[in-house]
Amino acid sequence: MKENRKKGSQDAGSRSRMTVIAVCALLAVAAAAAGAVYGGDKAAQDSARDRKAQAVSVQSEDVQTENKGWQEAESNPLTEETDSQITEAVRRYYEERTAQSPFAEGYENLRIYTKRGKYRDTYLAFVRYDMKIKDIYTMVPGLETLYIGEDKETGKPCVEEELPDEDTKDAAQLLASQEDAARLMDQVQAAYDQAVASDAILAEALADLEAASTGQQ
Repeated sequence: MKENRKKGSQDAGSRSRMTVIAVCALLAVAAAAAGAVYGGDKAAQDSARDRKAQAVSVQSEDVQTENKGWQEAESNPLTEETDSQITEAVRRYYEERTAQSPFAEGYENLRIYTKRGKYRDTYLAFVRYDMKIKDIYTMVPGLETLYIGEDKETGKPCVEEELPDEDTKDAAQLLASQEDAARLMDQVQAAYDQAVASDAILAEALADLEAASTGQQ
C-alpha cells in the first residue's frame, strides 16, 4: 500500500465534523467481447485482443474482491491498527498537514483504529490525535476518518482526498455509523469538551478558527 503524499480533509474536533477521506480509486475495467471472427491476420488480432481483455477483466475482479462480512460490526470490529505500513502512511499524512497548516504546530499521540473496507486492501481508519495550536498550551483532542486503500503501482498505503464513488462513500458512512465507532467518537467528543472548558484561551482560539473557516466558505 502507498506512502501517503496527498493532503486534504479538515480538522475534526467533534463527531459532527468528522471527515471521510478517500483512498486510491478502485480499478473498474469493462472487457468487451470480440465481434465476428474474420480470416487471416484479422482473426489473430481479434484473438489477441480477446485474451488481453479477459486478463484485464480478471485483474479488475481481483482488485475489487469484496471482504466477507465487512458490513457487520461483529465480523468487522473497530481494531487498533498495528500494521507498520498503514501507521507510517498516516504518520506522513499528518506531518504534511502540519507543514501546510497556518495554525497547527503538530498532531501528537496518534492512535489509529481501523475497520476493513468493502473491498480487499481497503480500510476506514479512525485516527485519534491531540493537535497543538500555535501559542496555545492546551492540546485539542480530535478524531479524523481516513479512507485507506492500496496504490495500484506500489501496493503501499495511501490516503486520498476523494472517495472513488458513491458506493464507497455509502460503505464508509455505514462503517462510521456502527456502535463501536460511535463510542470512540463520543470519547473524543468528551475529551474535546473537557479541553475547551479547561482553557478559555483555547476556547477563544477555536471560536476564531471556526469563524474564519465559515467566512471562507
